[in-house]
Amino acid sequence: MFQNFYSLNSILNTVIFSNLTLIQIIPLLICATIAGFIDSIGGGGGLISTPAFMAAGIPLEFILGTNKGMAALGSFAAFNRYRKAKLFPKLSAQLWLRLISVTALCAILGAFFASFSAFVNRLHLLLPIVIFLILIYISWRWWGRQKYYSFLNKETPELSNKKIESVWHKIAGIGFYDGLFGPGTGTFFLALFESIGMPTLYATALSKVFNTTSNIGALLFFACKGTVIWPVSLAAAACYWCGNHLGAGLTIKNGPKLVRPVVVIMTSSLLIKLFFNAFNNR
Repeated sequence: MFQNFYSLNSILNTVIFSNLTLIQIIPLLICATIAGFIDSIGGGGGLISTPAFMAAGIPLEFILGTNKGMAALGSFAAFNRYRKAKLFPKLSAQLWLRLISVTALCAILGAFFASFSAFVNRLHLLLPIVIFLILIYISWRWWGRQKYYSFLNKETPELSNKKIESVWHKIAGIGFYDGLFGPGTGTFFLALFESIGMPTLYATALSKVFNTTSNIGALLFFACKGTVIWPVSLAAAACYWCGNHLGAGLTIKNGPKLVRPVVVIMTSSLLIKLFFNAFNNR
């Protein structure tokens, strides 16, 4: 039965992809590049890519899986740049394995719940609400009266294994959210690691590790279920990779201060568009 369902979805993938036009695909690829650029800096790329998939005419049941394919494959660019810059904390191999495993499993569990029709059928209603709440959150986090560390600070305190372990349940919870929905996951990881004293640059790098892990976990579920439109996902992943690569380089050198207004402007524009579409479809 599962095999028949997968075959049916594979046929639907081909039909959906063949019906997409350049007018639909080109804006999607541009948004994927911007999403990758922004996501590598401070998270929030899903705030741009998810509505872009909806605007391109991708059916709701394929949006989460196709978006996860793009993010999981494209985010390795930033991951690799941060790794080469030696911005990851020195944790024990056992702790790395435990945290990555928990994050991936929770993301798979979240993706499982996201596959229910009761959730999928309400995605067009949930998306504007979640984007609005995250927009308020990131605006408060970036411009609120909080203490932040300089992105140019090259001295990072050695975070103990105990300090990271103390927030493992929060890491798992964010991983579950990423599998269930996704937009803003990188921002949540970044805020979490900043809250335990990590300089922002290193928190950004570490958030990319767990965001990539949760993306891969969710992708495994959606791929097995057959709800990934691979031609669209791979094309978007290539653009997302380019944006990720550029954004990570900018973060390492200068930080995201100039990009923050862009995130808010882009997200606000997409939010207005979603509300406008919902009003017209009434």
